[in-house]
Amino acid sequence: MLTTRELPATEWHKLTTIPPFDQGLPDPAHWRILGVEEDGEIVGICGASDQVHWDPWWIAPDHQGKVGVFRQLVEAGIQMFQTSAVAGVHLTVPNDRPDLQELVERFGFVEAPGKLYLFEIPKER
Repeated sequence: MLTTRELPATEWHKLTTIPPFDQGLPDPAHWRILGVEEDGEIVGICGASDQVHWDPWWIAPDHQGKVGVFRQLVEAGIQMFQTSAVAGVHLTVPNDRPDLQELVERFGFVEAPGKLYLFEIPKER
């Protein structure tokens, strides 16, 4: 059975093997993380910063292509945002994944105008 809950920061250490959290954990003062668990094991997560970029998303490989984990993350996320007075969120879906674009549209997301540009800060070595 799948269960969904907001993970308290005291449990974020469980995420350190999941990208991108394997590169470091976010500041809990500015982030909230939802998890979907099956038999106590995390099978999906999504994070939301107070800047309302609803990312990152991760779903265990054996649960990908199934609507259950994604649906639960979306529904729990909407409830979480409603209690925190967030008016809207955005997420990124790759151009080469029309299947994911169709999935998020079925849940009520609409394509935003314009383009999203990213700049990754190079790590000092």
